[in-house]
Amino acid sequence: MANKKSFLQSVSQRRLRHFSDSFKIEKVREIEQGRTRVSEICKQYEVSGTNVYKWISKFGTMKTN
Repeated sequence: MANKKSFLQSVSQRRLRHFSDSFKIEKVREIEQGRTRVSEICKQYEVSGTNVYKWISKFGTMKTN
């Protein structure tokens, strides 16, 4: 079974990662439906909250104009 330590990456490795649009859309939908929170996405995938909020701004269905 994989453990969290096996997924830890250095800052430079995280900067090189790219998440697909379909992945981002899926995570935004989970947030919008209340199945997960931004903080949980940040911890689980080691991504900054700023980036997750950018995903929400770009792909969210509940955005305000």
